[in-house]
Amino acid sequence: MTDQWEVGRSPFPLLDSDNDYSGRDFDSVFIRNSKSLSHAFLNGVTIANSVFANADLEQCEFGEAQFTQTSFLSCLLAGSDFVRTTFSDVIFEDCDFTDGEWRESVFTRTKFVRCKFAHTTVNLCSFYKCEFLSGSLAGLDYKAVNYNVFSNCTFEGGVSNETVLSRNFGLKPVKASSSVVRFGTEVTLEQVCLVSGARPTKVFDLVRAIDFECSRFRGRLKKLRLEFISNVVRLMASERKIAPSSLIYIEGILSRLGSTLLEDGDPQAVISAFVTVRNALFEQVNEILRSEPVSDGQVGKLLLEYNATYTREEGRALASALDEVLGGGTGAIRLTSVRHGSTIFSIDLSALICSAAAALAAINLLLSQAQISIRKIKELKRQVKQSKPKTRTKRSVAVLEKPTPALLLSGKQPVELIRLRRAVEEAGIVLVQLDEPVSAILFIREGKTKGTKD
Repeated sequence: MTDQWEVGRSPFPLLDSDNDYSGRDFDSVFIRNSKSLSHAFLNGVTIANSVFANADLEQCEFGEAQFTQTSFLSCLLAGSDFVRTTFSDVIFEDCDFTDGEWRESVFTRTKFVRCKFAHTTVNLCSFYKCEFLSGSLAGLDYKAVNYNVFSNCTFEGGVSNETVLSRNFGLKPVKASSSVVRFGTEVTLEQVCLVSGARPTKVFDLVRAIDFECSRFRGRLKKLRLEFISNVVRLMASERKIAPSSLIYIEGILSRLGSTLLEDGDPQAVISAFVTVRNALFEQVNEILRSEPVSDGQVGKLLLEYNATYTREEGRALASALDEVLGGGTGAIRLTSVRHGSTIFSIDLSALICSAAAALAAINLLLSQAQISIRKIKELKRQVKQSKPKTRTKRSVAVLEKPTPALLLSGKQPVELIRLRRAVEEAGIVLVQLDEPVSAILFIREGKTKGTKD
């Protein structure tokens, strides 16, 4: 009787004498009840839409392999190595990973069901939208599991070992009490990781931890931690939980660290982390500047409501940064009022001729966690009192038509990014502090904006 998963698939093409399948591509294959692949070399293979059932894959090498839409059912993978391997839409069910080594591998929408992790070394791996079910998480509560990131993962149960929690980002603690940490003036990477699986990570805490980590960098011993930091930053950027302004600030931290290692130490780890952050920055800027405009009209006023308490000086710094990004630092944008409790900043944009699309882009460059809604002033006459601007500055920001490459160290950059860098140089850590979830209302005047050239 043919199993359902064999339909449409061919038997795995086993080699007669050599057990080296490196670099080969396999599509829609299956293998079951076989020990033929034990100790096999599968480096660089691409395997798609396939099934491994009751297969012995012990002591195999899967360096830089790629698996998509593949199932591993009751497979022995003890002592096997996953190094820079990628898994997408893969299922591991009743699999044994004892004594395996996983490093720099990426798992996306991968499900682990009743899997055994015993003395499995897992370092610098990334797990996106993965599931750890029916006891699979238990074996990861092990001190050889370090510097991994978990994003939007489902866990049955949690990890109790606080050392493990403090060395991984987004790993769920078994008890909420184990996620309570009081931050002092110095925030460590371990503290940020310890609470990361229980509550959203604050950008300000992460940046302070990165700054503290880099201030005590001691060369080669920190390579793993720097790569881990860059993976965490890349993860938060991909989820829009950190703004381009904060990414620029982190670039500055890494740049300063790199300059101290030019004559003493190995700067390669710093350069690698810098490039990762720079690429994340450009990807986010491209996404923001290429967004379709949601409404026609000219902006007049912006309300920002935070749950936290901020000062008038911090509000002025934010208004100044918006003025720099939108108008190149004309001084046309100003903070008009601050209300406390939940802090509400009211910022007047009416003196700057600016489209809603440009204003949205500028807000997202500074505050990518902002939930922005647009209201038309004409419809809210009784609720919104407008002030007539004394002067009007004819400036607008164009939405990017083509993406700018993720340049590594130099080259052409969009004008908005150049202005954003100036804003970060001016306001620095204040913008990082304000990089938090915020409710934003952008008031616009109805009618299309007449764009003008800078």
